[in-house]
Amino acid sequence: MVMTGSRPAFTRHSIVFYISGHGFGHATRTGSVIRFIRDHYPDIPLYVRSWASTRIFDEMCPDVPVTWRQFDVGVSQPDAVTLDIPDTLHAMRDTLDQTDRQFDAEVADLRALNPGCIVSDIPPVAHRLAAHLEIPSVTLTNFTWDWIYREWVEAHPGFASLIERMERDYRLSCCLLRLPYAGDFPAFANVHDMPMLGRRAMKSRGDTRRQLGLDTETRPLVLLSFGGMGLAPGAMESLGYPSDFCFITTSTVPEGAVLSLHSLDLAGIGYPDLVAAVDIVLTKPGYGIVSECAVNHTRILYTDRGPFREYDAIIKQLDAWNCAAYIPQSRLFGGRWKTDLEELMQRDPASVPRAVEAAEARGAAVVTEHVMGFYHAYENLTQ
Repeated sequence: MVMTGSRPAFTRHSIVFYISGHGFGHATRTGSVIRFIRDHYPDIPLYVRSWASTRIFDEMCPDVPVTWRQFDVGVSQPDAVTLDIPDTLHAMRDTLDQTDRQFDAEVADLRALNPGCIVSDIPPVAHRLAAHLEIPSVTLTNFTWDWIYREWVEAHPGFASLIERMERDYRLSCCLLRLPYAGDFPAFANVHDMPMLGRRAMKSRGDTRRQLGLDTETRPLVLLSFGGMGLAPGAMESLGYPSDFCFITTSTVPEGAVLSLHSLDLAGIGYPDLVAAVDIVLTKPGYGIVSECAVNHTRILYTDRGPFREYDAIIKQLDAWNCAAYIPQSRLFGGRWKTDLEELMQRDPASVPRAVEAAEARGAAVVTEHVMGFYHAYENLTQ
């Protein structure tokens, strides 16, 4: 970077990422792309604008500047398996209104970063910003918010106007890079299917277990993974943990049958390392966890998560990518799940139809190829 007066002028255009903070999957998968671009194109400045936990980016790409900004809401949730749809409507309307009021200020901030391409996962306003600056933008996702909200319009008509606003912005995207477990995308004319994009473990299964002091544990390991929101109070105690299995989590739990792991980062262990080291992950399906289980050949026992359309899209493809089994919430939270665990342990995760493709995890490389195509085209245009 060189200085021109008081304003920085970059020797190259940057790439700016707009990332939703709803769940971990948006941040972790886009973080994988950011890391790949940083490693292969170290001279290109990269920036993140997101309301996701900064800890994710600190772990995955610590040298990339992150600015806290909220451009979407996703879904309001009191816990990992409960949706508050009326609150989602009010919160998203307020957020879109605020985004419109701050549009000019955001344009000014972007100009200072000298972008040559914008990547959105999946705030819609990113594409309006790119169009205003006459630079390319791409969408990276397995669903968009207009598609999610459309299911709720009949019961909550207020979503209709929000969908129209978001679709106008999404239509400005140059293309959509469609990830596995995808929904429908009527707002996009240019769609490209991507390989599996998920985080692969950096440590071996044995090394992770040794570091956690679990190398002598002979029972199957079950990871309880319900994201940052966790479960409702009392739900963890209601699971009735069968003693033939060893249960672990990274959350704080008031249940003596569960080993709570609080210092993965201090031990140099990433969450994908933990996923790869266990035998089964108990979860509600979201892109982040199901992709990491697919990439690392880890079994999934999943329960439903309410009327969220991504769930249905994931379930349609789950058996192709994952070794997975469903358990109703009534049976899970009634503590009647020992048989489900035992039956799942009899299945081989490496035998699912797309297991080899999942383990290759080529998504970050192929996404980067598309992003750089737009970036280089813009650079050539502006030279």
